[in-house]
Amino acid sequence: MTWLKYLALPLCILGISSGQVLFKLCAARLKEAGLAGLLGFELFYATIALYGAVTFLWIWALQDIPLSRGYAFLAISFAVVPLFSRIFLGEVTPPLFWLGTALIVSGIFLVARV
Repeated sequence: MTWLKYLALPLCILGISSGQVLFKLCAARLKEAGLAGLLGFELFYATIALYGAVTFLWIWALQDIPLSRGYAFLAISFAVVPLFSRIFLGEVTPPLFWLGTALIVSGIFLVARV
């Protein structure tokens, strides 16, 4: 059963990363339409629901996964969020940024081997 919980980690990473992109869209709505516009924006509630679901999945996975190991895997979202922001939001990230991201991911793989 523990292996199933390790399979939940990529879902948590994708959920958190997707949620960040959706929060950015909500921030744009807030900027253009104010708080009332945000509160009337269905995507805002869908994003909160996504974060809630990912939180429950994360808690479920932590039943059998040590926090130090699980949280290290969650750090992969530091690479996924910029990738998603480039793909879905058109944000530009310089090559040096990706070098730093590669160092973070390399560190995660080192931690995972311990």
